[in-house]
Amino acid sequence: MKSTDADEINLVAGALSERCTPEYVKASAQELCERYGLPVFYRDIIERVCGDQRMAQFWHWYKANAVRSVHCLASGRFFATQLWHSTQLPKKPGNLPPALREKYFSEVRKHANALQLLLKETVFDRTSAGKVSDSDLLSPFGEVLGDHSPYEDQESEFVTFEVTHDGILAHGSQFAEGKLTKTLDDVIAWTRESDHWDGLVFSTSDPIAQSNSARSPIVYFTCTLFDWFEGRGLEIPFPMLATLANVALDMGIDEQLDEDAVRKQIRRHQSRQARKRGAKS
Repeated sequence: MKSTDADEINLVAGALSERCTPEYVKASAQELCERYGLPVFYRDIIERVCGDQRMAQFWHWYKANAVRSVHCLASGRFFATQLWHSTQLPKKPGNLPPALREKYFSEVRKHANALQLLLKETVFDRTSAGKVSDSDLLSPFGEVLGDHSPYEDQESEFVTFEVTHDGILAHGSQFAEGKLTKTLDDVIAWTRESDHWDGLVFSTSDPIAQSNSARSPIVYFTCTLFDWFEGRGLEIPFPMLATLANVALDMGIDEQLDEDAVRKQIRRHQSRQARKRGAKS
């Protein structure tokens, strides 16, 4: 390895070392709270994770291993973000058991198809658009919007702009209604997707596919965090993952996770993932 390469890696490792501390994670979390208005319970999680003495071994492991991985996405800012995502169970229908979810999707497809047939060739099945001229594109945006002011008997006017490869289109106020049958196509396609139904890339339903509702938040937390570390070339030891869950989720004395419980959760999760990959291949 060239000395310049080694120097660059050492620089990255040094910078990463400073970003894998409880102080840095806490500061990153505070910034997230201010920017996105995250709720008080997230701040409480961060306070516990960054301040509880049981976490000392974790912080030592995290800093040392993140530096060795030299993976910029393993820094404390991303860890603070993932702590938030790992406490957020996927929304409906991602929180439904697989069999019940497929029954729900079947009902959605049936009614969406029926509604499409009923609305075909009506006002809900057509859209019109006009191309925004080059002169309009050079005009202040307020002037362009002024051409779409509402009539006197209207409280407001919806204006929709669509960017295409051929230019920018402006749709009239009836665009949303006229696009309804196409939207129903999108709804039917949504029921065919394999995961992330609430549109958030972090909200996978894999970890809780077979867990009961009472344990779902715990299983979701441990599995998604394990996956997060693994995706950055790190394998968090099961005892530390158990401690992280116990502290972050403020588990009671009778609810404490141990190494064996976490190992079972992760191994089941990995087995489901392997079966899912096998079904796709």
